[in-house]
Amino acid sequence: MIDLSSVLWIVARKGAKSMPRISCRLAEDDAGRWQMVFDPHELQLYIEFIHWDPSSKPGEWISVEDFLAWAPRNPLHRKALDCFVAFLAKAMLTQMLIS
Repeated sequence: MIDLSSVLWIVARKGAKSMPRISCRLAEDDAGRWQMVFDPHELQLYIEFIHWDPSSKPGEWISVEDFLAWAPRNPLHRKALDCFVAFLAKAMLTQMLIS
């Protein structure tokens, strides 16, 4: 049986030039949005914070490892962290159930 990560890798490698970045909202408020981003061309997954006010800082991104290691800065960061951990748990449970 082929696992989901193998399928994603094959799709990403064969169609990377035509596949756009895929993002998933983790949490947002009036200040901005935390999102998870997968770049199929680079085979990279990272977490990004987008500020709503364009005159403030541009979008900031951090590695998944750093996002998981840092203590949450505020309630929005905590909500994004909880959502990301729930996403990982669901993905792993789903993989276990279909394997």
